[in-house]
Amino acid sequence: MKNWLCKLGGLASMTVFSLVASANRRAQDVVNVSPETHKVLLENEHVRVLDSHAKPGEKVGMHSHPASVLYYLTDGKLKITYPDGRTEERNVKAGTSAWSEAVTHAVENVGANELHEVHTELKGPTRRAVTTTHFKTLRKVNEAGDMIHDLRHTFAVHVLEGWMRQGKDLRQMMPVLSAYLGHTLLKSTELYLRLVPERFMKPLSTLRESVSQR
Repeated sequence: MKNWLCKLGGLASMTVFSLVASANRRAQDVVNVSPETHKVLLENEHVRVLDSHAKPGEKVGMHSHPASVLYYLTDGKLKITYPDGRTEERNVKAGTSAWSEAVTHAVENVGANELHEVHTELKGPTRRAVTTTHFKTLRKVNEAGDMIHDLRHTFAVHVLEGWMRQGKDLRQMMPVLSAYLGHTLLKSTELYLRLVPERFMKPLSTLRESVSQR
C-alpha cells in the first residue's frame, strides 16, 4: 500500500508539474512576447492564425508554439535559438509551407529582407504530443513500466472485494468484470482472484469448476 501511495503521489506531482509548465508556456505566448511582429488574424477552438512580420535584424524573444503549420510569403533566413543554447540557421522560400511540432525558441531575422509568414497554431494536443507526454511522465515514476498493469489489477481486486462485501454471487458477476476488462475468456479474469488468494479462497474454489467450463 505504501509503495502504491508513493507511485500515485509521484504521478500526481508530475501532473501538477505539467499544469505549471502549461501555465509557463502561456506566459511565453509569442503575441505577448513580441506584439510588434505577431498579430492574431483568426482564433477559434481549433486554431489560432498569426500574421508575422520581422524586419532584417529584428529579434523575437524566447517563446513557445504548439504544433503548427507555417506558410512563408517571402524568402528569408532565420537564426533559431533553443532554451538549451543550441542554434541553427534556416533558409525559407516564398510559397512553401512547413510543419512544426510544439517548440520553444527565440528567432532572429538574419536575412537581407523582411520576413513575412502566416503561422497557424493547432489547438489541442497532437497524437504524437500525447504519446510523448504520456511516456515521459511514466518514466519519471518509479517502476513505471508496471504501473498501468498494477492499477488494472488493483481495480479488479477492489471490485471483487466490493461484490463480496455486498453478498453478490461472484459466479454471476465475473462475466461483468470480464467484459469490462476486455477479456475474451473468463479464465483470464479468474487470475485476479489468485492475486490475493487468502481473500478469495472460497470464491476461487467455487469458481474453478464454473470457469473451466467456459
